Amino acid sequence: MRRGWLGSHPSFVGKLELSPGLTTMGVVSSFIRSVLAIALLLGAVWCSFNVPLGERTFAEHMDRIGQTPEAVELIEGSRQTVSPMIEEATHRVLGEYVEAPTSLAQEPTHVNTVPETAGPPKASGRLPRAHTIQP
Repeated sequence: MRRGWLGSHPSFVGKLELSPGLTTMGVVSSFIRSVLAIALLLGAVWCSFNVPLGERTFAEHMDRIGQTPEAVELIEGSRQTVSPMIEEATHRVLGEYVEAPTSLAQEPTHVNTVPETAGPPKASGRLPRAHTIQP
């Protein structure tokens, strides 16, 4: 029975042909495509900030459009709609609001802190020597 990435489940055996793996050419072409995509993205960003389209660059046009009253109203309306959804998703993921500490506390300030002397003695971290163990 041939075992593929889907395992040897009876419904998949013999019905699915899997490639044996990536070839060197596949890895190289994937890398080249990724590099080209990143280069195109960086080129587009550079052009939007440096190539003038009339009096201004593309980024300056977008900035001016974003400052119009209609755009400001759209952004505020979107924030009012999206903010409750984000807060609900955050509450579902985190469970409750927990503020992260901004600095390390020197001593715990909890009321129910157990003193170090309570409980059994702490082990020294070393095992006893063989001649000191009593049978």
